[in-house]
Amino acid sequence: MAAATPLRVLAIFRHPTPYRDPLLDRVAALPGLLLRALYLAETFPNTPWKRGRLEHEHSFPTCWLRIPIGRPATTHLGFHPEVGWELLVRQPDVVVMGSYSDPTSWMVCLLCRLLRIPLIQCSESLRRGGAVPGTQHAHGFFVPWLVRSARAWLPAGSRARAHLATLGADPERSHRFPTSPDTRGFSATIARLREERDPREELPGELDDEHVVFVGRFVTEKAVDVLLDAWPKVLERRPKARLLLVGDGPLREQVEAQAATTSRVELLGFREFGEVAAIMAGSDVFVLPSRFEPWGSVACEALAAGLPVVLSEEVGSATDVLAEPDPPGVLVPIEDPMALADALVTVLADPQRGSEPQRERSRRRAWAWGHDRNLQSLLRALTDCGFDVREAERAADLPALD
Repeated sequence: MAAATPLRVLAIFRHPTPYRDPLLDRVAALPGLLLRALYLAETFPNTPWKRGRLEHEHSFPTCWLRIPIGRPATTHLGFHPEVGWELLVRQPDVVVMGSYSDPTSWMVCLLCRLLRIPLIQCSESLRRGGAVPGTQHAHGFFVPWLVRSARAWLPAGSRARAHLATLGADPERSHRFPTSPDTRGFSATIARLREERDPREELPGELDDEHVVFVGRFVTEKAVDVLLDAWPKVLERRPKARLLLVGDGPLREQVEAQAATTSRVELLGFREFGEVAAIMAGSDVFVLPSRFEPWGSVACEALAAGLPVVLSEEVGSATDVLAEPDPPGVLVPIEDPMALADALVTVLADPQRGSEPQRERSRRRAWAWGHDRNLQSLLRALTDCGFDVREAERAADLPALD
């Protein structure tokens, strides 16, 4: 009896990332699926990630008319004719697309309709108008049409799922697909680091300092200025607290100048994925006070490291990772240094901080929003498109998730 023909899945994403790459490697290894990825750029603008080895089949189609968006550029618009050629010539069974806000994705939507190829759309978006300047007016008609052209959807979390529903996506075929790392793998890395040595020895300051860590780009959206405004109020009540700022970006000079007006603040610069793990392994609390954050992958990293987290209400993942019951952190309003300081002091003063039950609570919440959920959601979306993926589901051996 002849073997069944593998399901040919074409994934189209903006660029490789240390978060998604292992997930696609995992998908490509499943029986019954034949994955090929097209990346519209080799790197994320102004982020010096070192790209690891990609085990899945992939290529980087040539971009025509690349237009940087933002100063400095936070994304690019461009057109990739080879993507259209891939659809016309290879005609995959299904397309998974990581965006609907650039000319290439518009072409993909149109060609999938014309060729009757089922389309699955990923989205982090939380608001009308999108993150790309100049696209706001398109949301009246064009973007809803693009969204409705899909057969199933993979929103990052509950808030993105609700937003897609306002644009015409069917909530019953929208499966949460967080922009998160391999949280179980990250937890294993943290455990290994803690077994090898006391990771606090590698951090600035004394062993009995209370390390609060921020990881992110120094841009307006991340609200590092609000965090630094709050910091003196934290020190008044927790004099052993020390703030670690991990990152870089266009506002570095402003951050340095503001940090110089207070004490016990360390600027550690940009760090690679593994270096961030070492810092988190020795830290006590993670904070992300963003004014706007579509998801917040680093919050899931922090939870996977066993840390309690303090997140602003505008962090997209907060609705899910800090959901009741027993949330592993505190939610704070944006633009409120006093509320942020109160939350940090509350978490630092918690007698359970650093205990194994507290760490386990954080880790389990992270695992619920890691690659197991991504894989479960992708397989459900493929089922929604009419494909039989039971062989892949059996091989994936996923834990029970809601």
